[in-house]
Amino acid sequence: MRVGGISLAGRVGYCSSAVENVAEVGSAVCAVDIAVNGDLHSDSLHYGLPGKLFLSSNTLNYLASGSRMQRNVSRKAQPRMKVNGVKRDSLENSEGLVADRDPGVQKVLHMPSFSQNYFIAPNRIFHLDLKGAAPKMDYLLKLVPFIKQIGATGIMIEYEDMFPFTDFEGKLSGVKAGNAYTLDELRRFLHAIQTHNLDIIPLVQTVGHLEYILKYPNFSKYREEERYPQVICLTDEGAVDLVQEALRQILNLHKDFAMKYFHIGADEVFQIGRCEKDRNYMINNNVDTEFLLLKHISRIAKFVKAQIPKKKLSVLIWHDMLINSQTQSVLKHGLSKLVEPVVWNYMENLDNQLLPDFWQRLSSMFSYVWGASAYKVEFSKL
Repeated sequence: MRVGGISLAGRVGYCSSAVENVAEVGSAVCAVDIAVNGDLHSDSLHYGLPGKLFLSSNTLNYLASGSRMQRNVSRKAQPRMKVNGVKRDSLENSEGLVADRDPGVQKVLHMPSFSQNYFIAPNRIFHLDLKGAAPKMDYLLKLVPFIKQIGATGIMIEYEDMFPFTDFEGKLSGVKAGNAYTLDELRRFLHAIQTHNLDIIPLVQTVGHLEYILKYPNFSKYREEERYPQVICLTDEGAVDLVQEALRQILNLHKDFAMKYFHIGADEVFQIGRCEKDRNYMINNNVDTEFLLLKHISRIAKFVKAQIPKKKLSVLIWHDMLINSQTQSVLKHGLSKLVEPVVWNYMENLDNQLLPDFWQRLSSMFSYVWGASAYKVEFSKL
């Protein structure tokens, strides 16, 4: 993937959004498989969808199979664009999606025919974060057709303690929530997702955001820092075994369903190299905290792929810890071939946050980059 050269190929584009009021969410555009043959100039190629999304859920993440690599494309280059393999004179709507009013549900989507220079991403993923007050299964089963109706192409499921983890040799004992779903319920849910031709993407945190495990006294010994239950001690084999057992149980459930992607989280790892084992490892091997993190991510990505050897599985990961790492270190650990970063940002103006050098840096490390933004609704104002 090259930026600013003769050709621009791969997964490009990005997600953005603007909250206009309590339940009305502004437009967004994500990525599309696009090839532009020609120089990049200063004429603006618009990114945005006319129309409104009306959501009945408080958070909707659209993950796109790409990152915005260059917004400005010359008019003369546009006739030579390919979108999803089809030559077009301009980037425009291919579907014109309109969702009718459904009893008990708001009119969820209105997208009239687009004007020139608009496109819809091929991958639009609904992020279902089950931490906290998770919905009942009856609600989730009703939610699936709604998600399909608003134009999503897949559902990413972040289970946390709502997965019915079983105790295996003392691992994960007591981790599941009291109201955790049963395996039968989850099979029904996954079957419903698959029946609606939606991609299924499990998300399991594997470095930080492991409060649902590390908050318990019997697992506190695996913390990176004793005071905080977020991050595991990266060189503690017992801690790594916990994560791998969680992955193993969730992957065992998903083996019976189509799965192209698996997300290993790994965002906001605030403590690294603070536990005694990590400190000793760094001293004895003359390495730093970056090495510890990248080594762990590489190990986890290989573990996930090894559990599903017969499927071509892409491992996704949040971008923030990778973008702060040295390019050569990322390449040395083989992460450019092991993972695909998902760029997330909650700011209102992404142009001010994600500058061109950010995308150039990512493109020097990875062939494929995803994008994610958040749609948030404040129910307190209803």
